[in-house]
Amino acid sequence: MIHESGNLPWSDLLSCSNPERDMPPRMRQAFGYWHRIRAGRPMPSRADLDPLDIPSLLSNMVLVDVIHLPAKSGSPPPLERGPSVDFQFRLIGTEIASRSAHDYTGRRFDDIPHMAAGTPFWRRHEDVVSQKRPLFGALPYVGPDRTVRTCHNLLAPLSRDGTVVNMILTFVTFGLE
Repeated sequence: MIHESGNLPWSDLLSCSNPERDMPPRMRQAFGYWHRIRAGRPMPSRADLDPLDIPSLLSNMVLVDVIHLPAKSGSPPPLERGPSVDFQFRLIGTEIASRSAHDYTGRRFDDIPHMAAGTPFWRRHEDVVSQKRPLFGALPYVGPDRTVRTCHNLLAPLSRDGTVVNMILTFVTFGLE
């Protein structure tokens, strides 16, 4: 079960707003869970994630694989050669899938125009990979559901080795009219 800590580590978050004030209750639960399973480490691993611990959050959860792209020999400096990562949807919760225009499971971000390299969506994921810290904020909702007014998300890094982010655990909540 989820045990929300009264003292969440707000300073660990990269944020586009004031998370202590703006974070919806379910998002606080998700952040508390991520903080608990990291157990004092910079980041938890995918193996630490137990769906049985968070049944009420599963429909709002997304798992994204981080694909580290190899540098080509003789390639230009990093800023000129483009992104060094791509992202691929591994799992999309039912609440998110029901409010999406398409089933993105298995798709790479770079193949989806409004999620491709250089977009705000991409940059937020790239920030989590480079900073190795969770990020909370809101992005404009892009989808067919006209009742959605707000969309908050928490992107939290996962690491197989404790150093390199290889997956991003995301929780999404929708504010409806």
